[in-house]
Amino acid sequence: KEKIEKYKSNGHKVGKNVIILKGAVLIGNKIEIKDNVSIGAGTYIESPEIHIGANTTIGNDCEFVSSRIRIGEYNKISNKVCVDISGGRFPDSNFMTGKGCLIASETYINVCRQVKIGQNVALSPKSMVYTHSYWQSVLDGYTATFGPVTIEDNSWVGSMAQILPNITVRTGSIIVSNSLVTGDVKPFTM
Repeated sequence: KEKIEKYKSNGHKVGKNVIILKGAVLIGNKIEIKDNVSIGAGTYIESPEIHIGANTTIGNDCEFVSSRIRIGEYNKISNKVCVDISGGRFPDSNFMTGKGCLIASETYINVCRQVKIGQNVALSPKSMVYTHSYWQSVLDGYTATFGPVTIEDNSWVGSMAQILPNITVRTGSIIVSNSLVTGDVKPFTM
């Protein structure tokens, strides 16, 4: 309760029935947390702009670092989810989800560039999203690829699947577990 009062006294907007557990911290210039939000123990969220929609749960020991964080309402984010800016922070290093998303435990999302997740999207345990290629390629004389990732409404990403930069997973698609996505995925395909 003291933590919530501190956020409010510093000009941030915190709704009713918000729970921020022990060791959890939010660092930002503009923080807005809607009603009935729970943020788990040891979770760290850092961004100039943070918005968390109503009825959303964020698990324990998560780490979110981005240029902008916008989590929709009715999201369920499990434990040890990592959203980071490895590869550099840019103005479009944004993390955005729609309504009703599930992000399972130990999911890794790189937001060197924007990652936009639609409504009712599920990311299974240990799935990975990358917005840049590996930096060692530059040392070998190749260019490094940077680009956004979009996962449209009603899609599902299987456990341990990897999505590379400049990819759009279209509406209603399924990425099978352990897949490597190197190109756009057509709507309603597996």
